[in-house]
Amino acid sequence: MVDSRRGAQALGVKLIESPPSVAELRRRPAEELHGLIEDMIKLLEAKVQPGLRRGRFPDRKTAHTIAQLVHAVARELEV
Repeated sequence: MVDSRRGAQALGVKLIESPPSVAELRRRPAEELHGLIEDMIKLLEAKVQPGLRRGRFPDRKTAHTIAQLVHAVARELEV
């Protein structure tokens, strides 16, 4: 640091790497996320698709549970 008429000034600047973001640190590994998505697809195929083929929507409790699962997977993908 040098004091001049304009105030304190740096003679040299050393750039350091920025730390990884908190979001990147919280992110699940790709293999784990792959397993979650695979399980979600199996659940949708077993619980939702058969009823939809017959023209019926899932009951409220099942739909709520599956919606929570889909939202959780979507949040993991957003991070």
